[in-house]
Amino acid sequence: MKITNRIDEIVKDLNNGKVVCFKTDTIWGLSANPYDKNALEKLYKLKHRDFSKPFIFLIKDEENIESFVNKLPDMQEDLTKKVWPGPISVVFDFNKNNDILNFYSNKETIALRKPKNKICQKILSKLNYPLPSTSVNIEGNAPLNYFEEIKEFLKDEDVTILNQKNYNKKEIASTLIKLENNTIKVLRKGKLPKKILDLLKI
Repeated sequence: MKITNRIDEIVKDLNNGKVVCFKTDTIWGLSANPYDKNALEKLYKLKHRDFSKPFIFLIKDEENIESFVNKLPDMQEDLTKKVWPGPISVVFDFNKNNDILNFYSNKETIALRKPKNKICQKILSKLNYPLPSTSVNIEGNAPLNYFEEIKEFLKDEDVTILNQKNYNKKEIASTLIKLENNTIKVLRKGKLPKKILDLLKI
């Protein structure tokens, strides 16, 4: 485990195939370069997560959507403009022409989120790929929220943590939604601002 105060160090380690950890709009997240097979395998193994289960991806702007999804219906495009940036992940039909490894070759959908968190935005702005994001925990266990417990969990792992000691409160994961037959379907209800609650009527 390594702890750094520098975003550039996080970016360098991502580009060099390491797993990194930083606070997102919601809970603390683990990430790796999705086009680096070894890095992505490290992320799955660290989580004890089945390789068939996909991650949510953080994107820096709407332009990133185009290479990952089939053409957006007008209603879906309008929805993303209303809920992003923020703690809402949206499920799209996956464009299988994207070369994001064989891990996703059999997937029909992909979940994307444009974060509002300034640290996330800075990290993504320095990368030419989106980031898979997953909670800090063993699959099936509760996500870790506090800096000291995250350090303890990752102490024997080859992971770089961005030092954000001020983020020490219990959080919940993002809300996951999908547009189905022109209706918003909530797949997971998580962190959600009131204005979005009113918009989604949930």
